[in-house]
Amino acid sequence: MSKTRNLLRSVFAILVLGAVGLGLPANADHKPNHKPGGRGGGEDPPGPACAQDVPASCVPAIVYNRAGNIEVADIDGANVSTVTLGGREPSWSPDGTNIVFAEGDGIWVQQIDRETSSPDGLPYRIWESTPSQFVTFDPHWNPVFDYIAFSANPATANENDIFFVDPDGSNPTMFTQTDGIVVVRPTFSPDGNKLAAVEWEGGSYNIVVYDLLNPGFKKDLTRGHALEGLDGIFGFTWAKNRNALVFKSYGDASGLEAIWCIDPDFPDDPVLLTLETRIWSPSFSSDDSELFYVKEDPSHKGNNRSDRKLFKASLDYTGSTNACPAPLLGDTLVLSSPDKRPINDPDVAR
Repeated sequence: MSKTRNLLRSVFAILVLGAVGLGLPANADHKPNHKPGGRGGGEDPPGPACAQDVPASCVPAIVYNRAGNIEVADIDGANVSTVTLGGREPSWSPDGTNIVFAEGDGIWVQQIDRETSSPDGLPYRIWESTPSQFVTFDPHWNPVFDYIAFSANPATANENDIFFVDPDGSNPTMFTQTDGIVVVRPTFSPDGNKLAAVEWEGGSYNIVVYDLLNPGFKKDLTRGHALEGLDGIFGFTWAKNRNALVFKSYGDASGLEAIWCIDPDFPDDPVLLTLETRIWSPSFSSDDSELFYVKEDPSHKGNNRSDRKLFKASLDYTGSTNACPAPLLGDTLVLSSPDKRPINDPDVAR
C-alpha cells in the first residue's frame, strides 16, 4: 500500500510540476469542488468538512512552502508530498480539498487528493497579475463563505489593497481603497464575517479588523492600544475556532523575536507567547490546541534561511481572561530540512 501511495504521489507530482513550470492560462478548465457563497453574512453556509461524509479530509494535514515549492504532510510531519513547483503562502479551503497560493504571475488554486496527499489534476490561475498589479500575495480562504482574499498592488509600489475573488476566478472585488497605505496579510475570523489585516503607513504597523456585515467599520487593535509601535507584524493569522490572532514581531533590544496573541475584543490585554532568536509564521492547529511555527537553529547566527524547521507547541487556555492561550512552555520538532531547503508559511487544514 505504501509503495502504491508513493507511486501515486510521484506521478501526480510530475504532472503538476510540469504544468506550473509551463504556466497555465487564467481560469483553466479544471475547477475545484466548491459552493458559491456570500461575502460575509451569507445564508446557509456549508457545514464543517468532517460532517460532509468526506473521511479523507477529516485527517489533519498541513501545507507549507519549502524552498519555493509547496508541500503537504500529515500533521506529525509524515507522508510529505510536493504538490506544486513554485508558489508561496498556501492556504487551505474550508473543506480541506483545495489550496490557494501566490505565484509570481498571480493567485492559483490546486485541488488536493487527501487520500494520497497528492495534487488532483492541474493548478489553475484565478487572478493574473498585470503591469498595474505587479505584486500579489497573502491569499487566504474564507473558512465559511467560499471566496478568497489577497493583497495586491493596484497602482504604485507604496500601497497595497485587499481584493476578493471566487475560487473559479469570478467576481473580483477591490475591498479596500487606500491612498499611500500598504494593507497586507488578510485573515478571516472563524465565522467568516470579519477580516483582519495589517496596515503599514509612514513606518508604522497597525492591526485592523473590518466587520464585513457593516461596510465602512474598521477597528484598530494596536494603534492607540498596548501593542502600538511594534517593529513589524508578520505571519499574521486568526485561530480556527477562537477569537484570537497570532503574529510574529521583532522583539526587544536583545534582538529576540516574538510571537504575540491578541483578542480583538481585548486589544489592551495581549499575550506574549514566546521569544526566540529567529521565528516565523505561527499557525493554529485545526482545534486550536497547538501552535505551529518556523524556527531557525539558534546555534547559527544571522539570517541562515537553510536552517528553518517546523515546530509545534501545546496551548493551554486554563485561567485565560480572553481567547488567547498562556505563554508557551516548550515545543517539539515536526519537520526538519536535512537537504537545507527552508520551510515557511504553514497552514493546518480545518
